[in-house]
Amino acid sequence: MSSNPKKMISSDEVRQIILENFGEVEYLTTEQYLQLVELTGLIKLNLRYHLKKLQINWKKYQKKPKDSNSLIQTTLNFVDLDETTEPELGREIEKEERERQKMVEKVFVFLSRARTAESVKYKFGTIGLEIFQEFRDKNPDGFILKQGESPYGEVTYYFEQIVNGCVEVKPRIFTIMQSENDRDYLGIIFPQDLDFSERKEDSAIRIIPIDSVTFGDHLCDLGAFKEVLRRLATKPYVFAFFNGNILGGSSYTEFTASDLRHEFKSLIAPVAHKILWAQSGNVEDSASNVDGVDPLRDVCLDLGIHHTVRPVRADVYWKDPLNPIEFYAIHGRSGAKKDGSKLNAILEVAKNQNFPHFTIMGHLEEAIVDDSVVYSADPTNNKIKESKSYLIICPGFRIYTGSVREIKGYTPPVSGRVECIIHSDNAPEATL
Repeated sequence: MSSNPKKMISSDEVRQIILENFGEVEYLTTEQYLQLVELTGLIKLNLRYHLKKLQINWKKYQKKPKDSNSLIQTTLNFVDLDETTEPELGREIEKEERERQKMVEKVFVFLSRARTAESVKYKFGTIGLEIFQEFRDKNPDGFILKQGESPYGEVTYYFEQIVNGCVEVKPRIFTIMQSENDRDYLGIIFPQDLDFSERKEDSAIRIIPIDSVTFGDHLCDLGAFKEVLRRLATKPYVFAFFNGNILGGSSYTEFTASDLRHEFKSLIAPVAHKILWAQSGNVEDSASNVDGVDPLRDVCLDLGIHHTVRPVRADVYWKDPLNPIEFYAIHGRSGAKKDGSKLNAILEVAKNQNFPHFTIMGHLEEAIVDDSVVYSADPTNNKIKESKSYLIICPGFRIYTGSVREIKGYTPPVSGRVECIIHSDNAPEATL
């Protein structure tokens, strides 16, 4: 056959020439390769492109000999392809495995902070997405691929090291229901026959709002926080919720984040069954910039605690199934310094929520309880109904010495607790 160097040939035509002259092959010998150059009339670079597309391997070759004798000698100088194909293929496979292993390591490191599946694909392409899916199907030894949520509601994934010892949560005595329209509008239901005292009139549920702990900050008053946890652990009638700025701070870095989350989880695990819900604040928001993980959400996910980044409205049912005690809890962002300004801030919130029984605000690290009488129409009984509404600003768990407050000459923060009380006759009360 004569060659036609000017003719443009497609990959399918190259395949047909190979089938006609060499049959169905997965690789070409040097002699076959050189013959194919003549048969197709292609330059070697273009021919290699077609062979790669057809997934046909070829052996390294030397320049075409000038005469038949040199062709024989050159062919003899090559080790027979049948003897070298497997080692060469083995080296190719090893190379591919090494490259894939490097890619696996890159994806693993990339997922050391929270990422979306789309960001993995954007960074590493289809191969990276395949490796990510393998991680989802089977975790690497010693690590677990956890699921989170970005500030924009996107599902994120990140690796966390598995720490020896499992965390068990005791059974909860209450049930949580969520509104169909708003997942952060909760119904907290305690059994009607639940009593904490032989005298029913002395029986009461006490709920502690916990705010501004900043576990992971050098100014965290850990002793005061542990005292509240001890009260939760030893008193069956005491419950709590996290109201923001709980986990994060100056010591929360990319090197300590995972360890601090594990430490905090171990600390609150014995009382996790008594925590009604958890709300992140601005400290958690800042901490999530470290590795893309909201630390409080991560802990709550493992302990089965309802978590949100929004204010929580909750109806607590106990003795009276028709008249729940209403809570509205917001961490807040107010920077008010005077008591009057602080009360104005929470009063605005209570007014917007139609004065629930308890309106709770944090962030200010102050202990203020203000009760008001709210009058409302009762059209059923044709009379005016009055009820108590408590405005509560939560104390924090912060040390004054060395703080910005001390440097600026502000008054020390109040440390301790406020308790929201629900009596057995369904009457609300709040105490410092």
